[in-house]
Amino acid sequence: MKALRYFFILVFFCLSIFFQQASATYNAAAQKGIVNLSSWDFNTKGNVRLTGEWAFFWKKLVRPEEASQDSLAPDFYIIQPRSWADVQGTPVKPTEIGYATYRLKVIIPSEFRLSKSLMGIAVKDCHMSCNVFINGQLVARQGKVTSNPKDFVPKYQPFYKGFIPVSDTLDILIQVANFFDANQGGIDDHVLLGTFDNIKKSCDGSTMIFIFSFGILLIISFYHLFLYLFNRTQKYNYAFMLACLSLAIMALCIGERAWFFFLPDFSVPLFLKIWYSSVVVVWFMNLFFYYFFPGEIKKRTIQIISGFFILNTLLAFILPVSVYTAIINYMLVGVLIAFLYMFVVLIRCIRHKRQHAIIVFIGMLIPLIIGANDILYAMDLIMTGYYGPIGYLAYVFTQSVIISWRFSQSYKQVESLSNELEAANRSLEKKVQERTIELQKVNEELQNLIKTKDRFFSIVTHDLRTSFQALKNLSIHLLEQTNKKDCERSQQLAEWINQSAEQTNKLLENLVEWARIQSGRMPFMPEEFNLYNLVQDIFQMFAFTASQKDIFLKTSIRKDQVIYADYNMMHLILRNLVSNSIKFTEKGGVIKVDCQQTEKEYIVSVSDTGIGIPEKIATHLFTLEKNNSTAGTNNEKGSGLGLILCKECVLKHKGKITLETRPGKGTTFYVHLPLPASSHK
Repeated sequence: MKALRYFFILVFFCLSIFFQQASATYNAAAQKGIVNLSSWDFNTKGNVRLTGEWAFFWKKLVRPEEASQDSLAPDFYIIQPRSWADVQGTPVKPTEIGYATYRLKVIIPSEFRLSKSLMGIAVKDCHMSCNVFINGQLVARQGKVTSNPKDFVPKYQPFYKGFIPVSDTLDILIQVANFFDANQGGIDDHVLLGTFDNIKKSCDGSTMIFIFSFGILLIISFYHLFLYLFNRTQKYNYAFMLACLSLAIMALCIGERAWFFFLPDFSVPLFLKIWYSSVVVVWFMNLFFYYFFPGEIKKRTIQIISGFFILNTLLAFILPVSVYTAIINYMLVGVLIAFLYMFVVLIRCIRHKRQHAIIVFIGMLIPLIIGANDILYAMDLIMTGYYGPIGYLAYVFTQSVIISWRFSQSYKQVESLSNELEAANRSLEKKVQERTIELQKVNEELQNLIKTKDRFFSIVTHDLRTSFQALKNLSIHLLEQTNKKDCERSQQLAEWINQSAEQTNKLLENLVEWARIQSGRMPFMPEEFNLYNLVQDIFQMFAFTASQKDIFLKTSIRKDQVIYADYNMMHLILRNLVSNSIKFTEKGGVIKVDCQQTEKEYIVSVSDTGIGIPEKIATHLFTLEKNNSTAGTNNEKGSGLGLILCKECVLKHKGKITLETRPGKGTTFYVHLPLPASSHK
């Protein structure tokens, strides 16, 4: 029960915040529309509730310029805070539906005017729209205030605003219109005045407490939903989940109405319907006791309670707000009766010595008191405030602890047997799992090796057979043309034989290099060397091949460009990339080798103006999965091993190779090589 103790400490902390805010707020009772706060220190003593007698103008939307006239007399002085429909013994009897103007003059310390300090005003509850003027200036607007019901726009949200006083007397004018709520009208909660920082701290602090309560209640509801899904026979988990979810929604609707913190433009009528129907929490609480203490609540009783709350929810959503609010007090009486009935059930459970009944009873004391307060406050019978979420948290947590304890007890024996069985099989399962993982890894590696081997030999066999068959056929033709003494034809055949031999030699070189890399016999020895000289060597190597296709080889690399890499591997990479570019570049094209250096890497690029690479081939260009070899622009042959070798060498450097290609426009290969660690800044 340690967790229960900690939670009550948390509840006490949250309640203390409310009480501190209440104690730090002074009730300044106005007389005849005037309150003198000239000696009040707002900075040290806190905010002031502007209670008492406000000048009240029924069915008049007094404008600031009209209020400046000394001859303007109110219909009567209304005691605030209170719904204007609840006043008694006044010359004019306001109804819930209508519009009016409130006026209050507040004398404040002159230091605010002299220092131009920012003050703040907060309106906690106003039905259903208002305009706030201070010394003739519009400070805040909520909804649309009008005397015409067709133009009326409600907005039911607490607010606070800052302003700089221009006088030692604040002439506060609040226009209010209500063509929506048939139960309450006007300002029926406190109007706060203070420094802007204190007002903001008070309002935001209250909002955060309601949001915090919402989050905790939502988490607990999900927790008990999962408990119910694990064991559907324990229906009290389902009922308790619904209760927590309803309380979570209620926490967003009451008090600071944090709902609008998340959804500021949410429909006011729909919000009110959701709020009015959230009292189903009392139904779900009764349902929880029905399942948790079987036999203590008669089935007929729970059916009546269920019928009442279903009816209330249907009426709340079906009827217009103006119609439902006319009967809401009668519905709240039914809610209060159902709430008190739970208390009676708990007393009966204690008398019958039902398990956990005392703990449940203790957990219900705080929410019982606070729940009654909220209902009476909603009915305008008392003027306190909404404190439901804090009390309900105490209730929810105590019930949650009890449910969790019962849930754990029901599985205790099963857990014990499971632990014994698990202990007996743990070592065997571990060994089987380890061997299975090892076999899976070995099998995957073996499958990859087999696929690579098959693909490799397929490429080698095909390319070597093709090359040697070409050499054989060309040599036979050469022999025939030599016998015929056809020199021109013989020379052409000799050139073809040379090309075929070069292709075969390149294939064999790549095979040797690939074998050295795979076997680990190709040493990796990075060093600094001149990249420009290396590129020139490559260009010289391919000068003849490039000249046959009128391809121009060029570079913009500086002559003193030095990079840190393995020279032999870099030679292999550029050799294959330049060779590949020559193969796929048409006559008259350009091949360019470039190098850029960033703070972290070298980027060596080989670009051409060739025919480009189709997308379906580019995605598998550096693997042996598919045969990526295609004929060049002069029908040059290849094996596809060159680019695979390039990737292997780049990976040795812990770099990467990428490409950009556009069909018909050309291709650029980028070799990214990391700078040595000593050169990083």
